[in-house]
Amino acid sequence: MNYKYFRLTFTFLFAVLIGCENIIDHPTPPYQIDESLGYFPINIENNWHYKSEHNSFNHSVIVETKTIINGTEYFILSTLGEHSYPDTILIEDNIVWKFTNNEEVVWFNFNLENNSVYQYNSYNVRVETGIREETYIGEFTNCIAFYFDIPEIADEEIGYVFAKGLGVVRIPGAWNNLKLSSFNVNK
Repeated sequence: MNYKYFRLTFTFLFAVLIGCENIIDHPTPPYQIDESLGYFPINIENNWHYKSEHNSFNHSVIVETKTIINGTEYFILSTLGEHSYPDTILIEDNIVWKFTNNEEVVWFNFNLENNSVYQYNSYNVRVETGIREETYIGEFTNCIAFYFDIPEIADEEIGYVFAKGLGVVRIPGAWNNLKLSSFNVNK
């Protein structure tokens, strides 16, 4: 009788372990990264998809189109997910400018040194360079992180971690932690 229970228990545990392996999704598609594209490669139809480390939240960003504002050409980034909104950006000299409230403001400055701090609207933005980042599609080194903090609220409300030739690979936040799960970056 004990042998029957042992076999039943072993079969159940084996089925659970095999089933759990299929639940964990860590895609590893073959891809090549062209680091000459910089830390934020922007081209129409480039897209990045993220999965939460803690829940079922998914987030996607796609470069949809270009637009002209006051004679300057900008790219339109759209986010898809629970909170959808467009960003209008321009990249010049390793600086990402965001057009917001009828003016250009520095969103990300890849020229800054480690532990530099600058202002973005009401945020203090701290730059961290040379970090290693683990995502659902692999590990990246020599990344640059930008941590946005409103001093009166929580520490680092949101961050963006960039890998050269790829773009944002992780979006850490006070309420969620999103990691890159797939992407399509064209030259």
